[in-house]
Amino acid sequence: MAPKVSPRQLESMPADAETGTLLNKDAITLMGLKVTPVTGNVHFVFVFKIKDHGDPTAMTKEVANPDVLWKGIFRGTEGTGKAPPEIKKGITQLNFNAAVWKEFTDILSSKHCGFECQKRESIDGDEVLLTVTLSDPQALAELADFEGFR
Repeated sequence: MAPKVSPRQLESMPADAETGTLLNKDAITLMGLKVTPVTGNVHFVFVFKIKDHGDPTAMTKEVANPDVLWKGIFRGTEGTGKAPPEIKKGITQLNFNAAVWKEFTDILSSKHCGFECQKRESIDGDEVLLTVTLSDPQALAELADFEGFR
């Protein structure tokens, strides 16, 4: 198990001496954990909890007001975000997260958005990461112009 460190210590903690940088390597060991690089440009990362090491039953607990929570996440723009049938009283946190994941990926990878979505697991296995990338050069240029970055 990796030693406990504060967030401030993490900012300045170097990679292990024998492995060095992630550049041109398949993996390095950082704080006793194997770290693999994310290839390519990633524009957004969404984190979905799948385990709670402090409370093993947390993900099997019922979500309070799942329909209200769903509407708080999805606004219904362009006809998206319609709650699937499983979003109702009694849904577990894990199943709610899975439904949100599906809706996110459906929206982001649709023809209207055109993002590429990939699934990655966190180092400690308690979260799944949804990485979102836009690789179309024309779309990138238009977005940069719209946001004032060019």
